[in-house]
Amino acid sequence: MNAVTFGILGQELHGFQIDEGGQEYNPAGVCYRVDTWQCKGRCWAFEGRHFSVTRFDLVFSEDAVLTVHLPGCVHLCHYESVLGEELNPYRCLRGAEVIIRADNEKPYRVRYHKNTPIRATEITVSTGFCDNCLGGGGCGVLCSGAFANAEGCSRLPEMIKIFQQIRRCDYPPATAAVYYESKVMEAIALIASRTCADPKCRPRAVADMDGVTVAKAYIDDHYGSQITIDLLAKIACMSPGKLKYSFKGAYGTPVYQYITGVRMGRAEHLLSGTDLPVAQVAAATGYKKSGAFADVFRKHTGMLPRDFRRTARGV
Repeated sequence: MNAVTFGILGQELHGFQIDEGGQEYNPAGVCYRVDTWQCKGRCWAFEGRHFSVTRFDLVFSEDAVLTVHLPGCVHLCHYESVLGEELNPYRCLRGAEVIIRADNEKPYRVRYHKNTPIRATEITVSTGFCDNCLGGGGCGVLCSGAFANAEGCSRLPEMIKIFQQIRRCDYPPATAAVYYESKVMEAIALIASRTCADPKCRPRAVADMDGVTVAKAYIDDHYGSQITIDLLAKIACMSPGKLKYSFKGAYGTPVYQYITGVRMGRAEHLLSGTDLPVAQVAAATGYKKSGAFADVFRKHTGMLPRDFRRTARGV
């Protein structure tokens, strides 16, 4: 088991054992089970010649901080369920999001919160393979440029669809191997084409990025308070209209949707890890009325808060 096979989630986790009972995973890959004091669950890994595809279904018993380094790789990860933060630079992790990490000399640091299911699918691919796909001869130059500003494209519906297709693949092993490679190439082409063609995925002015970064940090720290566009615009030193445009361009999601995502992520953590009444969870995440909170929570997770708490605790 190596770092390429297990990507970001698996590089620092230990105790994986081959699991012959993973019938829900494609037999083209290998299924593993982990059952330690730190982490419980399963992962599945398929390793191609220049890429790997990995699926995780894990729960940590304590908050876990992972520091990993994947030099010479492009890393894509789609979270179905997650609660945590990237630490360099800081940003909240939310479900239904694709994290894109290009080749970087700096280690990647991420924190996952305890007692919250981490369900994710990862693609880890060499920059040389990416560059060959883009016609650059495998030197990595085209890849580095194409992926340098890809983070703003992290909520592309087409990318999420690719990950869903990978998870649903039920082809026999030989056919599945070809299918996975085609989906990896499709993901590379999608990111490269959107980064080059979509102005929302291009670098923004330094002053604008500084402003939206400050606004985002304020949301992350004050999600339990009343937050308005006018307030965030003043903090960011720009007009409300420019803030909304710049924020969506930088983070791939409207500012109000981001606020809701942060609040719901914190609510999931409080529901799964504490015994606070739903009304107090609502108040702690910025909602004056528990009924309004429950409606938003159900739209976000598909479950009412009490049902989510029972599911998260295995009751």
